[in-house]
Parts: sequence; C-alpha cells; structure tokens
Amino acid sequence: MQSTTADLVTDAKFRVEFYSDLVHRFTFQSSSTPGQYVRRKERLDIWKKEKPVGSGSCGSVWLHRCLTSENQEELQAVKMVNKKHLSSGGIDFCKELEAIAKFSQKKYLGLFVEYFGWYENEESMFIAMEYIQHGDLGSHLTTPLPEYDAREINVFVVTKGPQWWVKIGDFGFSKRINENSSLRSMVGTQLFLAPEVQMIYPPGVDETSAVFHYSEKVDIWSLGVMAFYVLFHEYPFTSNTPYALPKYVRGGPFPFPTSPLVQILSEECRHFMISAMAPDANTQFSARGALESNWLKQRAFDCASGMENLQISGITSSKVPQQMPQTQMAQSRERQNTMTPSNYRKPSATTLSP
Repeated sequence: MQSTTADLVTDAKFRVEFYSDLVHRFTFQSSSTPGQYVRRKERLDIWKKEKPVGSGSCGSVWLHRCLTSENQEELQAVKMVNKKHLSSGGIDFCKELEAIAKFSQKKYLGLFVEYFGWYENEESMFIAMEYIQHGDLGSHLTTPLPEYDAREINVFVVTKGPQWWVKIGDFGFSKRINENSSLRSMVGTQLFLAPEVQMIYPPGVDETSAVFHYSEKVDIWSLGVMAFYVLFHEYPFTSNTPYALPKYVRGGPFPFPTSPLVQILSEECRHFMISAMAPDANTQFSARGALESNWLKQRAFDCASGMENLQISGITSSKVPQQMPQTQMAQSRERQNTMTPSNYRKPSATTLSP
C-alpha cells in the first residue's frame, strides 16, 4: 500500500521550467479518438503567477492563470512551501501529497479540493490545486473569522446558499488511520484541539497510559468546534478562558453561549454538538456515529436544526429571535448551566422539529 501511494505521488510530479513569474509546465497527452492510435505527445502549458489568495503557517497560496488555454480563463491555486521551513519544523511534505493523492480518486469527487499535480525547485515545493472563487467558509459568515483563524479552517465554498456546497482542502498534518489506530503527534490549531491532544483527561483516566495516544475522534471534536462556530460565531474554548476546557472535561456543563440562537436549536442539533465534543473520548461520536446522527441525516438540512437560520452571506432567517425577554434569557442560562453530557437526554429518532 505504501509503495502504491508513493507511486501515485511520483506519477503526479510535473516537469517544469521557471521563468521569473512564469512556469512552463509539461504534460503528456494522447488522442481520445475511438479506434485511432496516436502516439502520446508532450504538451507545454504556460502558467503565470498573478496574486496571493491565501497564507498559513507552512506557506502561501497563489493564483496562477494558464496563458495557453482558450481565452486564458483556466485558473489554478498553487500552494508554495519553503523547503527550509519544512525541514526545520520536522514536517514531511510527502504526507500532504499522499493524502491529496488518496482523496483525488473518483469516488471522492466533489468532497475535496481537486488536485492536479506538484513540482519543485531548489527552494520550494508547489501543489497545483483547483481554484475555488468563493474562498473559505469563514468569509461567508456575517461575522467573519479573525484572519488567523480563517487561515486554519480550510473549508472552501464551491456554491453559496441556499444549497451550500463546500470542499475540504489542505492536508498538512494528515494521516490515514482506521478506528482501531492510535496517534501520538501533538499538532494542530489550539482552538480545535481535542482535550486528549492537550493532555487533559476526565476523572478516572490513567494519564500515564493515555499520554500522546488518541484516535480519529480528535477530528470529530474539531468538527464539533467548527459547527459550534458556524452556529454561534464564537468558539467553545479559547485562550481567554484557559480553565474552561479542564473544568468541562472534569464534569462541567457544555459551553452553550447565551445567544438567542440557542433557543431555536433542535434536540438533534444539541445532541450532535454534545456527542461530537464529549469530554471522554470513549463516549464521543466516532466518524461513523457522526455520519449516522439524526442531525446530519435530515433530508432538508435546516438549522434550527441546521444552517438556514444563521446569518450567512447576508441571509437572515425570520426564525431567529431578534430580542429575547429577560425572563426567558434567565431560564436559558439556568438550563445551559445544568446541561452536561452525563445528564443530557438523547432525542427520539423520529423527532425532527426545532
């Protein structure tokens, strides 16, 4: 399997020549005419580096335009990473290439940012990817993500609402595992790190045996954090409240905010949030469990249960209360303060109303 993956990475490498802000990219093409054999020919495409469209801790992304395409309308996003930065940080660039090669198969079409190939020079490595004009999901929230946080989301909008279509991109620290695998590396963005990655454990867990061993469930925690932000425009745990996460893991209430939006969330939505970010990984959603949740399985994914009630790209649902009476707000705070994963009532599988 490993050699096959390595072959996929090697086969996707472009032969290139660099000329200032131009890249000459060579690929082989053959005739597609049925019943006619034509020897494969090497094709030259000239790509021009136009403007930066993103940046992150490991590199930058530039918009490239193909000058040899019809009307010069073909665009790609090319990620550029400095090799010295990679080596000094102990980062294996091949991991990202392997993940991209894996998710470039036809069965994953439409789920991940499309990958075309890669190339390198003495200083940098480059990944040529699909350019998604609408940008990242954070830029479509009424209250945009802070610049640093927006760089870390890596969820890109192909089609805007009401039928949203997004793709996942950037696999810098990815690793292919199964549900029985364990991981050790402590990497990622602090806001999205699961408690066990930060070595915060619930009561009764043997910390000496659990250190730096965790599973794919840490990604489900990150998914829960992302859903939390999309719903409430804030994070459940931040550096401004350093003791909030340990307190929650040791039995505290789930950190639902005092937002009026909390009042219109369905039981399915609440259950998804609490199960995705359960303090004990043993009771947390697995990847399969998350996919089978009633909230995600709803045919019409709307968010008093889903997204339609949120302020996204200037669209505001009439279901969102503009002002909550003080007595109702007080009751909301009381209910939130007593809601914990241990006493939360799982919703009925047939109840789908807000």
